[in-house]
Amino acid sequence: MGKSGVQKKKTASVKSKSVATFFRPEASPSTPQNSPPKMADATEASGHQDSPSSKRDIQLLKDDLQAFFKSSMTELLQPVHNKLEELTEGLGAAGRAAESALEMAEKVQTEVTTLKRAEAIMQTKISNLENRWRQLNLKFRGISEGAEQGTKDLPTFISRWLDKELKSNEDTKSHVKILVLLDLAPEAIEKRKLLKPFADKLLEAKIRFRWSATSSITVYREGSLLQASTIQTGLLLLQKLKVPLTTEETEALQDASCTDPPHPNDT
Repeated sequence: MGKSGVQKKKTASVKSKSVATFFRPEASPSTPQNSPPKMADATEASGHQDSPSSKRDIQLLKDDLQAFFKSSMTELLQPVHNKLEELTEGLGAAGRAAESALEMAEKVQTEVTTLKRAEAIMQTKISNLENRWRQLNLKFRGISEGAEQGTKDLPTFISRWLDKELKSNEDTKSHVKILVLLDLAPEAIEKRKLLKPFADKLLEAKIRFRWSATSSITVYREGSLLQASTIQTGLLLLQKLKVPLTTEETEALQDASCTDPPHPNDT
């Protein structure tokens, strides 16, 4: 019984010694192998406390491994980090370019809107000037083709032609249809066709009006100037003048107003 206990203790001391001396130099040959262990070795054999040198070696090993892995990871991740920085810079530049393009687009849109308004105003002024110039002209229909050849003075030709045709009509008792019309621009004619229902209503109500140079209906009433240049403003004009409209007429005009283009001088 005593021998087995001594044998187990001896084996344990040998194993603990090999673990304890793992990170330490080998013992000198002069040290006898069968010498009794010191108090510290006995403590190591019991497993209750590690050697201070073992803790320091393990900590150093741990620090070395951490430094190695940290350095390795830094080297491996450095290209990725550089690529991410490049992508970030590229995205930032793209974002700034997009913001600049958006600001430019908004500026261009504002300029386009301004130009469209200016174009509409200029178109109205040009049409007004053209119609005012055309008001000085007269259009004659009923003149045979080529009757004016050899005549340089157009007013003299018209005077002679009218005198001749009128005398011919009296002698032959036949009537030649001669039309004397205002010289209007195509846009003015289309506009007058659009506003003709309102002109007819004013004539029925015996309200005096005139066509302006821009082919708008103009009415002077109690010191105020009332104008209508579209179907919508025409309906307002009749309402102000208390000119009655039937339900069918109102609905027809309202349906036509859906395709009625806006006019810059609507009042």
